[in-house]
Amino acid sequence: LGGVYWPDDGAAMLFIGLLALLLGGMIGACLAKIAKGTLFILRVQNFLLRPLFYGSGLFYLAEQLPLSWRPYLYANPLFHLVDASRAAFAANYDNSQIIMIVPLAWFTGGCLLLIALYCPSKRLGYDPL
Repeated sequence: LGGVYWPDDGAAMLFIGLLALLLGGMIGACLAKIAKGTLFILRVQNFLLRPLFYGSGLFYLAEQLPLSWRPYLYANPLFHLVDASRAAFAANYDNSQIIMIVPLAWFTGGCLLLIALYCPSKRLGYDPL
């Protein structure tokens, strides 16, 4: 150890970092809009965010999990970002399970949720929150 490590694919690493930044910002903006107070954020952190981060595959590889858990792992957008980061750093990493459409779909769904939260329908005549 002790050396300087640069990614093999710097452009992919920039794209992954940007997508992770946008995904985290979207989750934070959604929580900020829905939150009624600090206690709500703590509950959401325990219920939603902690399993999302623990299930991201940061501390283990997907091959180490039982086959019955893998569909849940593949639905996690952070898993694909972590695995894509590994593939960008190590050229010989097997990246056959990376599907970048999953984080993009989560980001798009979150943006649509933000639009629905911040721009209530004029037809309804009330703010849903």
